[in-house]
Amino acid sequence: LFDEIGRSTNPVEGPAFLMASAEYLCQSEKCRSVFTSHYEEALGIEDAQIFIIKGVDQEKVIKEKGRDVSYYVDHSLVEMGSNESFPKEAITIARLMGLDREFIQLIKRKMKGGCE
Repeated sequence: LFDEIGRSTNPVEGPAFLMASAEYLCQSEKCRSVFTSHYEEALGIEDAQIFIIKGVDQEKVIKEKGRDVSYYVDHSLVEMGSNESFPKEAITIARLMGLDREFIQLIKRKMKGGCE
């Protein structure tokens, strides 16, 4: 079990550690490994079963306001389809946390135009 391997590295080294670890361990047919990661590169691990948490329950977000953020997040695991990408829910979670609207708009602009 590897929890966020490479988490204290940089955006180039972290995914490299993840991918190399998975490839190295997969050389043995007797080895089963579990990796948790926020690196989207994990989707490229050959023959891997990829699971993600269900994430933000949009129906709860629409219907109920003022709850703790964890109330809105379903941490159940579901298998990802082969054509899916990692969910992008940070903006929704920032709103649920009550972060300033102007700050959230700035984040959105940075996401659209790069972080310049």
